[in-house]
Formats: sequence, structure tokens, C-alpha cells
Amino acid sequence: MSEDIDFRIVRMFHPTQYTPSLDTSEQFFERFFGRPSSAAETVLKKIVPPDSGYPTDYCAFTTIRDIFFDSLVPEKFTPGGVQVYPSVKFPTLKTVGWYTEGLGDLFAKLTANGFAITNTMGERMEEFQTKFPVPGGKPMFFTSPEETGLKYQFFEEGPFFFDPRSEPGWVLPPIEENCPFGLEFCSHHAVLTTTPDRALRLMVDMLGGTIIDQGRNEALQAVSTYVALADGIFEFAIPDQGTPAAAALAAQAPQDIYHSLTWKVSDLDRVERHLAAIGAGIQTRTNDMLIVDPAGGNGIPWGFTTSLRSGDPRGGNQS
Repeated sequence: MSEDIDFRIVRMFHPTQYTPSLDTSEQFFERFFGRPSSAAETVLKKIVPPDSGYPTDYCAFTTIRDIFFDSLVPEKFTPGGVQVYPSVKFPTLKTVGWYTEGLGDLFAKLTANGFAITNTMGERMEEFQTKFPVPGGKPMFFTSPEETGLKYQFFEEGPFFFDPRSEPGWVLPPIEENCPFGLEFCSHHAVLTTTPDRALRLMVDMLGGTIIDQGRNEALQAVSTYVALADGIFEFAIPDQGTPAAAALAAQAPQDIYHSLTWKVSDLDRVERHLAAIGAGIQTRTNDMLIVDPAGGNGIPWGFTTSLRSGDPRGGNQS
């Protein structure tokens, strides 16, 4: 492999949740987080020719502090008339990705190390492709879930519509006074797995992430490894046998499950009061952690914590 290969994972692109209804998901984010969503259609209709065969109404984006969240309806994502992703009956977290400088160099490193890389249509990429079906769109590619546990996405660094974080000079703003939870930032993303080495080979060996902590997660009932990469922390959790998480993972085998996002807050009582006000139930609460019943979280067991994991480079209260 050439020594001049050079890339940098800049920041998270977005988590993606498949949903049967954009309207329902947008209403959830407004009610739960107090955040409006932006339909991609408002931009795509301006740049996608009507006869291109590329859909415009398949997703919406919601910015929540340092997270740019993508809600996608699989039945509507039909480039060339082909549905790329499987339909879902309920909202389901699926994948996450990163803005990357030197995307072609990363492609070269991954393929040189035997990773199968695919394009938007799920087709194997033998060479790095600089063109994207959407006019003005940026290069991107995906890993194979059979090799990395999840289908991880990599997107070229630079401004992207609706994402304020992609603009030069963006910094996380102060906590909004009207934020119902008092969110500070995303503490971490949890991935359920029985084979963490697959993801760690990608995250640590290939992308340069750092293992910052390992140990028990009693709230999740799992043994976890925590990795810092770019602006985020990822938890790769092996759930205890006999737990709901283990049962869900067995049903998804051999792939991993993108399980949840957890938010750093200073007051769990404030979180609990807002959840009660909107009728969302609580699955688990400990001294420093609260997990929402996914039935009230649009399919996601959102977490809220007052402590960060030991070794978290962002500092603050640590567990």
C-alpha cells in the first residue's frame, strides 16, 4: 500500500433510521426533542431533473445539538425505479457514517486490506467513484455488514444541505434554554454485537479510533468496549444472555444492531419530567443513567446520562 495514502475522519455524517412514515418521524422529533425537521425534497427538487429517475421525497433531516439525524423511507428511495433498502414496519436504526477528507485514499486503504466496498445501490465498487447520481452530489461509499457488523457510510467532507455542522467554523452552540431535556451533546452510540472484533478492526485498525474504556454497562446489561473516533464515542456491547438485547441480536444474526444514542445532560429529573409530560415511558433508571422505553422513543431506547465514560476526551463527569 502506498505511503502517500492520506485521509482524515472529520466528524459524524449522520445516523440513519429507516421509517415507514416521514410525517410520523418528524412529529416525533418535534414532540420529543422540540426540534423541527427539514425534508430533503425542498432542496432535491431544485437540483434533480424530473426525468432523472432519482427520488426526491425519501428522507428528512433533524439537527439535535451535535447530531444530524436522517429519517429515510425505504419504499421511497428508488433510484432508477429500484428499491435499495428493505421496508420496515416500525422505525429502525440502521447505520451511521462520517464526513471524510481524502475519501479516495480511505477507499484505497480499505480495499487494500480486503474490505468489500459498495455504492449507493449496494453494488461492489472495484474503483473509487467520484460521481454520485444526484446532480451536485458528493462521492460516498459503504462497508459490508457481513465484514463490519453494520453498513457504515463514508461521505466526502464539505458543506451539505441542512447540516449546519458541515459549514466552516461551526462550533457546538450553548445549551438552548427551551431544550426540554437540557441536552449538552451526544454521549455515545451503542451497537449490540457478539463479534466486536469486526467493528474494532474497522474503527481502530483502519480508521484510527482509540479504545478509551472497557467494562460492564449495568443499565444495558452488557460487557462493552468504548471507542473514540472523530467527534463521537461508540460502545460495542455484548449483551448478557437471556436479556431482551441478546434476543434482539440473535434475531438479527450474524449482523450487529445499531441500538441507541445516549445524551449527556446535567439533570435526570428534568429528563423524567419531560418524558412524563409527553407520555413516554422509562425502561431503566439508575443514579446516572435513564433509558427510554423504545415504544415512546420512535423505536429507539434513547439514553440520558450525567456521566461520561472513563477516558472520554471531552472530559467532564466520568464514570
